[in-house]
Amino acid sequence: MMFYIIDVFLTKVDFTLLRENVLKCNHMKINSNFDLKSRYNRKTTILEVVLSTKTSGLEEDFNILNIDVDITGIFKLDEKFSINQGDVNIDDNNLDFFTKVNAPSMLFPFLLENIHSLTQKAKIKPLIIPFIDFNKIYYEQKSFNTFH
Repeated sequence: MMFYIIDVFLTKVDFTLLRENVLKCNHMKINSNFDLKSRYNRKTTILEVVLSTKTSGLEEDFNILNIDVDITGIFKLDEKFSINQGDVNIDDNNLDFFTKVNAPSMLFPFLLENIHSLTQKAKIKPLIIPFIDFNKIYYEQKSFNTFH
């Protein structure tokens, strides 16, 4: 692996449960949107990646809950991947792949655990958010950008 994890931590939580609508709920539909932000410092070879989700639970016209969670991962480039002798750095293609596939794949379980914990503590059925194949998304977007 090109990077190793230094730290993973929760950086944002916003949880709203509309208790009056929970009583009307028979089968909640889950809607999740994900976002990814990153910043790489070539001097320190530190990569910061933030995986965010905005998740809502709906039934018909009733908004049951809203959850916004950000998980931040701090990664350090392994010195074995230096481009030039004494220059610890990474080419843009490998950095892009790690940032958009490997890092979010490592952060995703932490995001899920926090969402599960929040819903469990709110005494509602824990949300099951499907696995995201970041590798598939990456190559689909690359293919789309190649042809457009």
